Amino acid sequence: MPKVLYAEDEPTIAAMVRDYLAVKAPEFQLEVVPDGRTCLQRMGAGGIDVLLVDLVLPDIDGLQIITELAARGDATPAVMISSHGQNALAVQALRAGAVDCIDKSTSQVLEVGTILRHVH
Repeated sequence: MPKVLYAEDEPTIAAMVRDYLAVKAPEFQLEVVPDGRTCLQRMGAGGIDVLLVDLVLPDIDGLQIITELAARGDATPAVMISSHGQNALAVQALRAGAVDCIDKSTSQVLEVGTILRHVH
């Protein structure tokens, strides 16, 4: 079962994504961490197949996480999730090493299962 790590500090959003994946993409096992430092530590431990990362976290933003993972040589596919507009953010995320960018404030977040299947 592919393991997905989701760095998300808003419990309601994390629960919504968890519930959605349980129904629409049950082949993925979701682990949620509440901040960037925990995300980087967990990624360092290995065993994650895909990373979902929120842009705004309480300590380190998602772009910094993706940049740090790239600097470490971590080839885990990363998908940026944000509600802060998409055009400029998508370009920044892709340049930092993300494979996709999802707007969680729109129905685009409902494509998360399809995106996970595509990048895994």
